Amino acid sequence: MTQSMRLGRLVTKDRVSGETQAHGDHGHFASGGGGGAPREIEDVRRLEINARDAVSARGLAANPLIDSMWDGGDREEKAIKAGLTADLADRMLTPTEDLVALVRPVMDKECPQLTFEQRPGQSSSSLNSFVTRTEDPDPNTATHVLMTGNGRLVFARIDEQSVPDAVERFEQMSRDLYTGAEVIPIDDPQVDGMLRQYAVSSLISQWAQTSNDSSADALAVQSAAEDVLGVHGAAGWSNPPAGDGHPPPRLDLTLGGDTASSGEPILREFVQCQYDATQELFKAAGYGPDDTIRLFRGEGSRQETSVTTPGPPDGTIIPIPRGLEKYAGQYVDATLRPLSSWSSDLRTSLDPYFTGGGRSALTTLIPVRDVVSMYCTGVGCANESEFVIKGGPKTDLYVTTPKDARGTTFTPPKQTVAIGRLRKYSPDQARDDHGRFSSGSGTASSTTDEH
Repeated sequence: MTQSMRLGRLVTKDRVSGETQAHGDHGHFASGGGGGAPREIEDVRRLEINARDAVSARGLAANPLIDSMWDGGDREEKAIKAGLTADLADRMLTPTEDLVALVRPVMDKECPQLTFEQRPGQSSSSLNSFVTRTEDPDPNTATHVLMTGNGRLVFARIDEQSVPDAVERFEQMSRDLYTGAEVIPIDDPQVDGMLRQYAVSSLISQWAQTSNDSSADALAVQSAAEDVLGVHGAAGWSNPPAGDGHPPPRLDLTLGGDTASSGEPILREFVQCQYDATQELFKAAGYGPDDTIRLFRGEGSRQETSVTTPGPPDGTIIPIPRGLEKYAGQYVDATLRPLSSWSSDLRTSLDPYFTGGGRSALTTLIPVRDVVSMYCTGVGCANESEFVIKGGPKTDLYVTTPKDARGTTFTPPKQTVAIGRLRKYSPDQARDDHGRFSSGSGTASSTTDEH
């Protein structure tokens, strides 16, 4: 699927037929039809392995500078990063300069700029003796890009007038200092691709650091997802105040200007392209939008949990700070943020890091059409087997505990009692002296998601 998009205007055409694809009322792609009865994906691990193999193969084929551009992990992990970011960078039609402007705060911190020139009184032949570092890296003033071999990108202005064989000397000195370093002219087509991948990687890294909490950047992505995915009734949030211990922004939503909203269409495209890639992955694996995948989500004391007391439909909401353990084996409702993190592995979801010290997790079957990304198609962590889903109100979520994680697979019992459901009341139903319904009371449980 190819896309044509410039800061919010979206036109989509099929690569083969050239026909325009339908969009939903909110501009997001309408789910395609699927034949047959919905199926549950039984071997999720195999799905993940196949996705890893495909994206790493693309990374190795598309990025000859994989070892110098990506830091950490083995070659396969680097290949997955390269393949993932290359795919999203290709899908996104936002101009490179706008992508770079969006992640400029990250670049200012992580990508130094230097000038390589002959200086008066110079006696040493080391790289540092030729280099003058400058603040605020600007690709427009650089002549070359140095890939240090450990994932760092450096902009360099090489003065070929003052230094004989300046480029060759700079490259040799760089390789003496950094194993596997590469020096590339700024006008090389590879550089545009690297800058796009760097920007996409920065957006993905934002999710790894925090997907909600007090990060204005993360909440901006959540807002973009709410619009793209057409999420209604999602758990709300308030924008964090500046300072007061809140993390500094990693994104410049003004794109160097004065209007913060100018960066929002880029974030919407970022979400949309992940969704497209994810849905294409499921389709290639033979699964339709109505098929389902069992996912798990840790819940505990780091989230505020609320439970509706038994009684009439307008029952009282009571906070339960310790989580959902007391409802183990029952079904509850939850309200999630527009993008919500889940895992395909129950043991991972029960880790204290995710439960906040609690000992419970939610599980349900998620329709394929509601899976926005996984670690091979967008945001998500591989070591957490993370899947990011479309949030909003969710019903029939089963509360698990560590004892449910003893086997290799887990299937909750069928819901035979309307636990977690508010029963419908007839206006003719008997009431007590206080006007309350006197029989047939149900229970309703709900949780409010924080990420």
